[in-house]
Amino acid sequence: MKKRCIPIFWDPACFNSAWHREIFNGIQRAARISQRTVCLVDEDEEEAIRDVGEPVILIGYSHEYLTSAVDRLTRWDKRIILAGMDADNLSNQISCVTHSRSRQTVELLQYLYACGRERIALVGIGRSSINDLIKVDAALRYTLSLAHPVRRNDIYDWTECLEECISRFLPVCSRYDAVICPNDFAALTLIRHLEKNGIRVPKDLYVAGFSNQAVGRFSTPTITTITMDFSAIGRYAFSIWMQLQTLMEKDLVLKIIAPSRLLARGSTAFQQPEIALASVPFWQKDEKDQFYNDDTIQRLMRIESCLNRQDELDLRITKGILSNISYEELTDRLYISSSALHYRMAKIYRDVGCRTRAEFMALFKQYFGTFTLPEE
Repeated sequence: MKKRCIPIFWDPACFNSAWHREIFNGIQRAARISQRTVCLVDEDEEEAIRDVGEPVILIGYSHEYLTSAVDRLTRWDKRIILAGMDADNLSNQISCVTHSRSRQTVELLQYLYACGRERIALVGIGRSSINDLIKVDAALRYTLSLAHPVRRNDIYDWTECLEECISRFLPVCSRYDAVICPNDFAALTLIRHLEKNGIRVPKDLYVAGFSNQAVGRFSTPTITTITMDFSAIGRYAFSIWMQLQTLMEKDLVLKIIAPSRLLARGSTAFQQPEIALASVPFWQKDEKDQFYNDDTIQRLMRIESCLNRQDELDLRITKGILSNISYEELTDRLYISSSALHYRMAKIYRDVGCRTRAEFMALFKQYFGTFTLPEE
Protein backbone atom coordinates (compact mmCIF):
# COMPACT_ATOMS: atom_id res chain seq x y z
CA MET A 1 0.00 0.00 0.00
CA LYS A 2 2.84 2.38 0.83
CA LYS A 3 4.16 2.07 -2.71
CA ARG A 4 0.81 3.38 -4.04
CA CYS A 5 0.90 6.52 -1.89
CA ILE A 6 3.31 9.45 -2.29
CA PRO A 7 4.08 11.04 1.09
CA ILE A 8 4.37 14.85 1.02
CA PHE A 9 6.03 17.16 3.54
CA TRP A 10 4.73 20.68 2.92
CA ASP A 11 6.10 23.76 4.66
CA PRO A 12 3.08 25.42 6.38
CA ALA A 13 4.56 28.84 5.51
CA CYS A 14 3.85 28.25 1.83
CA PHE A 15 0.40 26.62 2.01
CA ASN A 16 -1.04 29.79 0.45
CA SER A 17 1.72 30.18 -2.14
CA ALA A 18 0.36 29.86 -5.68
CA TRP A 19 3.71 28.47 -6.86
CA HIS A 20 3.85 25.70 -4.27
CA ARG A 21 0.18 24.83 -4.72
CA GLU A 22 0.89 24.40 -8.43
CA ILE A 23 3.79 22.07 -7.57
CA PHE A 24 1.49 20.03 -5.31
CA ASN A 25 -1.23 19.93 -7.98
CA GLY A 26 1.35 18.77 -10.54
CA ILE A 27 2.35 15.89 -8.26
CA GLN A 28 -1.29 15.06 -7.64
CA ARG A 29 -2.21 15.01 -11.34
CA ALA A 30 0.79 12.81 -12.24
CA ALA A 31 -0.02 10.45 -9.37
CA ARG A 32 -3.65 10.16 -10.45
CA ILE A 33 -2.64 9.16 -13.98
CA SER A 34 -0.51 6.37 -12.49
CA GLN A 35 -3.37 5.35 -10.19
CA ARG A 36 -1.56 6.51 -7.08
CA THR A 37 -2.51 8.91 -4.34
CA VAL A 38 -0.71 11.62 -2.42
CA CYS A 39 -0.88 12.15 1.32
CA LEU A 40 0.26 15.03 3.51
CA VAL A 41 2.27 13.67 6.44
CA ASP A 42 1.19 14.76 9.92
CA GLU A 43 4.53 16.19 10.99
CA ASP A 44 3.43 16.55 14.62
CA GLU A 45 3.37 12.77 14.94
CA GLU A 46 6.85 11.24 15.04
CA GLU A 47 5.34 7.77 14.54
CA ALA A 48 3.68 8.95 11.32
CA ILE A 49 7.07 10.07 10.03
CA ARG A 50 8.68 6.79 11.06
CA ASP A 51 6.01 4.65 9.38
CA VAL A 52 5.61 6.65 6.19
CA GLY A 53 6.79 5.11 2.93
CA GLU A 54 9.69 6.55 1.01
CA PRO A 55 10.95 8.45 -0.91
CA VAL A 56 9.27 11.51 0.57
CA ILE A 57 8.63 14.64 -1.52
CA LEU A 58 9.43 17.87 0.30
CA ILE A 59 7.77 21.17 -0.70
CA GLY A 60 8.92 24.46 0.83
CA TYR A 61 11.31 27.38 0.76
CA SER A 62 12.04 28.32 4.40
CA HIS A 63 15.61 27.30 5.18
CA GLU A 64 14.67 26.72 8.84
CA TYR A 65 11.77 24.43 7.93
CA LEU A 66 13.64 22.55 5.23
CA THR A 67 16.65 21.95 7.49
CA SER A 68 14.42 20.64 10.27
CA ALA A 69 12.44 18.40 7.90
CA VAL A 70 15.59 16.98 6.32
CA ASP A 71 17.06 16.23 9.77
CA ARG A 72 13.90 14.40 10.88
CA LEU A 73 13.53 12.41 7.68
CA THR A 74 17.22 11.51 7.63
CA ARG A 75 16.91 10.25 11.20
CA TRP A 76 14.34 7.72 9.96
CA ASP A 77 16.50 6.84 6.93
CA LYS A 78 14.03 8.27 4.39
CA ARG A 79 15.11 9.25 0.90
CA ILE A 80 14.06 12.81 0.07
CA ILE A 81 13.01 14.63 -3.12
CA LEU A 82 13.00 18.44 -2.88
CA ALA A 83 10.51 20.01 -5.31
CA GLY A 84 11.29 23.48 -6.67
CA MET A 85 14.69 24.17 -5.13
CA ASP A 86 18.26 23.00 -5.46
CA ALA A 87 19.13 20.61 -2.65
CA ASP A 88 22.88 21.26 -2.62
CA ASN A 89 22.64 23.78 0.23
CA LEU A 90 20.82 21.26 2.41
CA SER A 91 22.49 17.95 1.68
CA ASN A 92 24.26 16.14 -1.15
CA GLN A 93 22.07 13.11 -0.47
CA ILE A 94 18.78 14.68 -1.60
CA SER A 95 17.22 14.36 -5.04
CA CYS A 96 15.59 17.49 -6.40
CA VAL A 97 13.78 19.29 -9.20
CA THR A 98 15.15 22.78 -9.59
CA HIS A 99 15.79 25.48 -12.14
CA SER A 100 19.10 26.87 -13.32
CA ARG A 101 19.52 30.42 -12.04
CA SER A 102 22.66 30.70 -14.18
CA ARG A 103 20.77 29.68 -17.30
CA GLN A 104 17.91 32.08 -16.51
CA THR A 105 20.35 34.97 -16.04
CA VAL A 106 21.94 34.24 -19.39
CA GLU A 107 18.51 34.10 -21.06
CA LEU A 108 17.68 37.56 -19.69
CA LEU A 109 21.05 38.92 -20.85
CA GLN A 110 20.60 37.42 -24.31
CA TYR A 111 17.14 38.97 -24.51
CA LEU A 112 18.33 42.44 -23.46
CA TYR A 113 21.26 42.35 -25.90
CA ALA A 114 18.86 41.28 -28.66
CA CYS A 115 16.75 44.32 -27.74
CA GLY A 116 19.78 46.52 -28.43
CA ARG A 117 20.60 47.08 -24.75
CA GLU A 118 24.29 46.70 -24.02
CA ARG A 119 25.10 48.57 -20.80
CA ILE A 120 23.49 46.43 -18.14
CA ALA A 121 23.55 46.74 -14.34
CA LEU A 122 22.43 44.24 -11.70
CA VAL A 123 20.49 46.09 -8.99
CA GLY A 124 19.05 44.68 -5.74
CA ILE A 125 21.54 41.86 -5.21
CA GLY A 126 21.41 40.52 -1.65
CA ARG A 127 24.96 40.02 -0.39
CA SER A 128 23.88 37.06 1.74
CA SER A 129 21.64 35.49 -0.93
CA ILE A 130 23.19 32.44 -2.56
CA ASN A 131 20.57 32.63 -5.32
CA ASP A 132 21.49 36.25 -6.12
CA LEU A 133 25.23 35.56 -6.09
CA ILE A 134 24.76 32.72 -8.59
CA LYS A 135 23.10 35.22 -10.93
CA VAL A 136 25.96 37.69 -10.46
CA ASP A 137 28.56 35.03 -11.29
CA ALA A 138 26.65 34.00 -14.42
CA ALA A 139 26.41 37.62 -15.63
CA LEU A 140 30.10 38.33 -15.04
CA ARG A 141 31.23 35.19 -16.83
CA TYR A 142 28.80 35.28 -19.73
CA THR A 143 29.46 38.90 -20.67
CA LEU A 144 33.23 38.81 -20.19
CA SER A 145 34.04 38.71 -23.92
CA LEU A 146 31.29 41.11 -25.03
CA ALA A 147 31.82 44.73 -26.04
CA HIS A 148 30.25 46.01 -22.82
CA PRO A 149 30.68 43.31 -20.16
CA VAL A 150 29.04 43.42 -16.75
CA ARG A 151 31.79 44.23 -14.26
CA ARG A 152 31.94 44.24 -10.47
CA ASN A 153 31.20 47.96 -10.30
CA ASP A 154 27.97 47.30 -12.23
CA ILE A 155 26.66 45.18 -9.33
CA TYR A 156 24.57 47.17 -6.85
CA ASP A 157 24.05 45.05 -3.74
CA TRP A 158 22.69 45.53 -0.22
CA THR A 159 22.94 44.06 3.27
CA GLU A 160 20.48 45.83 5.58
CA CYS A 161 17.79 47.12 3.20
CA LEU A 162 17.07 47.25 -0.52
CA GLU A 163 17.13 51.06 -0.64
CA GLU A 164 20.88 50.92 0.12
CA CYS A 165 21.77 49.85 -3.40
CA ILE A 166 19.00 51.82 -5.11
CA SER A 167 20.30 55.06 -3.57
CA ARG A 168 23.77 54.24 -4.96
CA PHE A 169 22.38 53.36 -8.38
CA LEU A 170 20.12 56.37 -8.99
CA PRO A 171 22.91 58.99 -9.36
CA VAL A 172 24.68 56.88 -12.01
CA CYS A 173 21.73 55.25 -13.77
CA SER A 174 22.40 57.27 -16.94
CA ARG A 175 25.43 55.02 -17.55
CA TYR A 176 23.08 52.13 -18.29
CA ASP A 177 20.30 51.27 -20.69
CA ALA A 178 19.01 48.17 -18.87
CA VAL A 179 18.82 46.68 -15.38
CA ILE A 180 18.36 43.12 -14.20
CA CYS A 181 16.93 42.70 -10.69
CA PRO A 182 17.13 39.36 -8.84
CA ASN A 183 13.33 39.21 -8.38
CA ASP A 184 10.20 41.11 -9.36
CA PHE A 185 9.86 42.70 -5.89
CA ALA A 186 13.22 44.42 -6.33
CA ALA A 187 12.32 45.37 -9.91
CA LEU A 188 9.04 46.99 -8.83
CA THR A 189 10.72 48.89 -5.99
CA LEU A 190 13.41 50.14 -8.37
CA ILE A 191 10.85 51.26 -10.97
CA ARG A 192 8.97 53.37 -8.39
CA HIS A 193 12.22 55.06 -7.28
CA LEU A 194 13.19 55.72 -10.89
CA GLU A 195 9.77 57.22 -11.54
CA LYS A 196 10.12 59.60 -8.57
CA ASN A 197 13.44 60.78 -10.02
CA GLY A 198 12.02 61.45 -13.49
CA ILE A 199 13.52 58.34 -15.13
CA ARG A 200 11.03 56.57 -17.38
CA VAL A 201 10.77 52.80 -17.75
CA PRO A 202 11.03 51.56 -20.46
CA LYS A 203 11.76 54.76 -22.45
CA ASP A 204 14.94 55.68 -20.53
CA LEU A 205 15.80 52.34 -18.98
CA TYR A 206 14.72 48.73 -19.44
CA VAL A 207 14.09 46.72 -16.25
CA ALA A 208 13.68 42.95 -15.93
CA GLY A 209 13.31 40.56 -13.01
CA PHE A 210 12.80 36.94 -12.05
CA SER A 211 9.98 34.71 -10.79
CA ASN A 212 6.81 36.10 -12.45
CA GLN A 213 5.41 37.38 -9.17
CA ALA A 214 1.88 38.80 -9.13
CA VAL A 215 3.09 42.32 -8.29
CA GLY A 216 4.90 42.42 -11.62
CA ARG A 217 1.80 41.43 -13.58
CA PHE A 218 -0.34 44.23 -12.13
CA SER A 219 2.22 47.05 -11.96
CA THR A 220 2.60 49.95 -14.37
CA PRO A 221 4.55 49.15 -16.42
CA THR A 222 4.19 45.40 -16.16
CA ILE A 223 7.54 43.72 -15.48
CA THR A 224 9.47 41.52 -17.90
CA THR A 225 10.43 38.39 -16.03
CA ILE A 226 11.60 34.78 -16.15
CA THR A 227 9.16 32.14 -14.92
CA MET A 228 8.96 28.39 -14.41
CA ASP A 229 6.20 25.87 -15.04
CA PHE A 230 5.54 24.94 -11.42
CA SER A 231 3.01 22.27 -12.37
CA ALA A 232 5.76 20.63 -14.46
CA ILE A 233 8.07 20.73 -11.44
CA GLY A 234 5.46 18.67 -9.59
CA ARG A 235 5.33 16.17 -12.48
CA TYR A 236 9.14 15.93 -12.54
CA ALA A 237 9.22 15.36 -8.77
CA PHE A 238 6.75 12.50 -9.25
CA SER A 239 8.89 11.03 -12.04
CA ILE A 240 11.91 10.99 -9.69
CA TRP A 241 9.73 9.31 -7.05
CA MET A 242 8.82 6.63 -9.59
CA GLN A 243 12.44 6.06 -10.63
CA LEU A 244 13.63 5.74 -7.05
CA GLN A 245 11.12 2.94 -6.51
CA THR A 246 13.33 0.73 -8.66
CA LEU A 247 16.73 2.33 -7.88
CA MET A 248 17.20 1.15 -4.33
CA GLU A 249 20.74 2.40 -3.67
CA LYS A 250 20.36 4.79 -0.74
CA ASP A 251 23.26 7.01 -1.88
CA LEU A 252 21.84 7.52 -5.38
CA VAL A 253 20.35 10.97 -6.00
CA LEU A 254 18.67 12.37 -9.10
CA LYS A 255 18.44 16.00 -10.20
CA ILE A 256 16.20 17.44 -12.91
CA ILE A 257 16.71 20.99 -14.22
CA ALA A 258 13.30 22.40 -15.12
CA PRO A 259 12.97 24.68 -18.18
CA SER A 260 12.16 28.39 -17.83
CA ARG A 261 10.16 30.86 -19.92
CA LEU A 262 10.81 34.56 -20.53
CA LEU A 263 7.77 36.84 -20.43
CA ALA A 264 8.38 40.15 -22.29
CA ARG A 265 6.21 42.90 -20.80
CA GLY A 266 5.94 46.65 -20.46
CA SER A 267 9.19 47.28 -18.58
CA THR A 268 11.04 46.32 -21.78
CA ALA A 269 8.47 47.83 -24.18
CA PHE A 270 7.03 44.36 -24.92
CA GLN A 271 9.95 43.75 -27.30
CA GLN A 272 10.20 40.21 -28.61
CA PRO A 273 13.34 40.07 -30.76
CA GLU A 274 14.73 36.98 -32.39
CA ILE A 275 17.27 35.48 -30.00
CA ALA A 276 20.00 33.18 -31.30
CA LEU A 277 20.01 30.26 -28.88
CA ALA A 278 23.70 29.38 -29.03
CA SER A 279 25.67 27.42 -26.47
CA VAL A 280 26.58 29.55 -23.50
CA PRO A 281 30.33 30.08 -22.88
CA PHE A 282 30.71 30.40 -19.11
CA TRP A 283 34.47 30.64 -19.54
CA GLN A 284 36.77 32.02 -22.14
CA LYS A 285 38.87 29.81 -24.41
CA ASP A 286 42.15 30.73 -22.78
CA GLU A 287 40.66 30.26 -19.34
CA LYS A 288 39.29 26.83 -20.23
CA ASP A 289 42.51 25.59 -21.85
CA GLN A 290 44.95 26.95 -19.29
CA PHE A 291 44.67 23.94 -16.98
CA TYR A 292 45.25 21.38 -19.72
CA ASN A 293 48.06 23.37 -21.35
CA ASP A 294 50.12 23.51 -18.18
CA ASP A 295 53.32 21.43 -18.54
CA THR A 296 52.92 19.73 -15.16
CA ILE A 297 49.31 18.80 -15.84
CA GLN A 298 50.19 17.42 -19.29
CA ARG A 299 52.93 15.21 -17.83
CA LEU A 300 50.62 13.93 -15.11
CA MET A 301 47.91 13.24 -17.67
CA ARG A 302 50.34 11.13 -19.71
CA ILE A 303 51.29 9.21 -16.57
CA GLU A 304 47.59 8.81 -15.74
CA SER A 305 46.84 7.47 -19.22
CA CYS A 306 49.83 5.11 -19.05
CA LEU A 307 48.83 3.69 -15.65
CA ASN A 308 45.21 3.20 -16.72
CA ARG A 309 46.34 1.11 -19.71
CA GLN A 310 48.68 -1.12 -17.72
CA ASP A 311 47.71 -4.65 -16.80
CA GLU A 312 48.98 -6.34 -13.64
CA LEU A 313 52.24 -7.45 -15.27
CA ASP A 314 52.94 -3.93 -16.59
CA LEU A 315 52.42 -2.51 -13.12
CA ARG A 316 54.86 -4.99 -11.60
CA ILE A 317 57.41 -4.10 -14.29
CA THR A 318 56.92 -0.40 -13.52
CA LYS A 319 57.35 -1.06 -9.80
CA GLY A 320 60.49 -3.13 -10.49
CA ILE A 321 62.04 -0.46 -12.71
CA LEU A 322 61.38 2.25 -10.11
CA SER A 323 62.80 0.02 -7.37
CA ASN A 324 66.05 -0.13 -9.38
CA ILE A 325 65.86 -3.91 -9.82
CA SER A 326 68.06 -5.21 -12.64
CA TYR A 327 66.52 -6.52 -15.86
CA GLU A 328 67.84 -10.01 -15.18
CA GLU A 329 66.27 -10.12 -11.72
CA LEU A 330 62.98 -8.78 -13.09
CA THR A 331 62.73 -11.54 -15.69
CA ASP A 332 63.35 -14.14 -12.95
CA ARG A 333 60.82 -12.60 -10.54
CA LEU A 334 58.09 -12.15 -13.13
CA TYR A 335 58.72 -15.40 -15.06
CA ILE A 336 58.96 -13.67 -18.44
CA SER A 337 61.58 -13.64 -21.18
CA SER A 338 64.04 -10.81 -21.69
CA SER A 339 62.42 -9.92 -25.04
CA ALA A 340 58.93 -9.76 -23.44
CA LEU A 341 60.28 -7.51 -20.68
CA HIS A 342 61.95 -5.11 -23.10
CA TYR A 343 58.89 -5.02 -25.36
CA ARG A 344 56.66 -4.02 -22.46
CA MET A 345 59.20 -1.55 -21.09
CA ALA A 346 59.50 0.19 -24.46
CA LYS A 347 55.72 0.62 -24.58
CA ILE A 348 55.59 1.98 -21.01
CA TYR A 349 58.38 4.47 -21.72
CA ARG A 350 56.68 5.58 -24.92
CA ASP A 351 53.36 6.13 -23.16
CA VAL A 352 54.87 8.61 -20.70
CA GLY A 353 57.19 10.26 -23.23
CA CYS A 354 60.50 8.90 -21.92
CA ARG A 355 63.37 7.40 -23.90
CA THR A 356 65.47 5.82 -21.15
CA ARG A 357 65.12 4.15 -17.79
CA ALA A 358 66.89 7.08 -16.15
CA GLU A 359 64.33 9.55 -17.57
CA PHE A 360 61.48 7.27 -16.50
CA MET A 361 62.79 6.95 -12.93
CA ALA A 362 63.40 10.70 -12.65
CA LEU A 363 59.87 11.49 -13.89
CA PHE A 364 58.13 9.19 -11.42
CA LYS A 365 60.34 10.27 -8.52
CA GLN A 366 59.42 13.89 -9.25
CA TYR A 367 55.70 13.24 -8.87
CA PHE A 368 55.36 10.16 -6.68
CA GLY A 369 58.36 10.15 -4.40
CA THR A 370 57.91 6.44 -3.72
CA PHE A 371 55.72 4.56 -6.20
CA THR A 372 53.52 1.90 -4.58
CA LEU A 373 51.17 -0.67 -6.00
CA PRO A 374 47.60 -0.41 -4.64
CA GLU A 375 46.42 -3.19 -2.37
CA GLU A 376 43.48 -5.08 -3.82
